[in-house]
Amino acid sequence: NAADVEIAEGKYGNAGVFNGTSSNINLGKIAVPQGQSFTVGYWIKANENADSVVVGNKDWESGANTGWTTGIYKNAIKANTGYGSSDTEKRADTATYALSSGEWTYFTAVFDMNSKGTSTVTSYINGEEYSRKRVVAGNLESGLDTIIGMDSAAEKRFYSGMLDEFMLCSKALTP
Repeated sequence: NAADVEIAEGKYGNAGVFNGTSSNINLGKIAVPQGQSFTVGYWIKANENADSVVVGNKDWESGANTGWTTGIYKNAIKANTGYGSSDTEKRADTATYALSSGEWTYFTAVFDMNSKGTSTVTSYINGEEYSRKRVVAGNLESGLDTIIGMDSAAEKRFYSGMLDEFMLCSKALTP
């Protein structure tokens, strides 16, 4: 279900253009049972973004809220998970990578979730590992839809820029 997403020449073929005020693609509820690993990757060419969601299934009002997201904070991209607690063992934020306005960057977030023990969230920039964070195993089911381009809880934190070659896979892949 896409809203206000335009198409333009992208990194490879066509890309989605997100206007920062209303553009989004709702993928619906995607099950992420405890212990389910997954990977999200895409080419991103961001405009100025202070605090926006690229894709996720959570209310990013707090990174500790239950769910997962990749987003931009102060023009830098990162991956985040939370299990409903601000306890640092139940929340993971990869280091932020500063995006250059108008340049294409390939961002990958690998959520290697273990049903017991420790899980890891790893971000890759242009195919190179950039940041790895450990987090205790937990449930990333937020009850919210997975949405590209805005916060899953409300119409806010809209992404402004382009996305190309978007991929969401139900395994922990590495570039």
